[in-house]
Amino acid sequence: MEYALGGLIGYLMGCAVTNLMTVGRMGMFVEKVGLQVLKLIMAVAEDVEFVRALKYKKLEEANDPATAIRQKNMDDYEFTRWKKTVVDSYLASFPPTYKKQFVKFSDWDEAVRHFEENRRKL
Repeated sequence: MEYALGGLIGYLMGCAVTNLMTVGRMGMFVEKVGLQVLKLIMAVAEDVEFVRALKYKKLEEANDPATAIRQKNMDDYEFTRWKKTVVDSYLASFPPTYKKQFVKFSDWDEAVRHFEENRRKL
């Protein structure tokens, strides 16, 4: 009977350790996926900024400063709104179990800072 009890306790301990390891590995996976998503978001933002710069250069070459200023203001507003929406969607989609540990930002500037500080983990 003693051997059966020891075997049962060993089995339960093994299951507990396995589950803890699985949770830890899942946390590492969630962190890397989150950073990859941030990397993609930052790449899209850089591409948008590049295209905007080309667009404004062409508008300035057309010698229509009023249109260029109006377009830049509209683009700034839309781009700022897009960045807020992206961060809000990211935060809403992140698994709640891991959010407190891996998500240390609440707006765009903090997200960029968080990505830059953690990019070496990729």
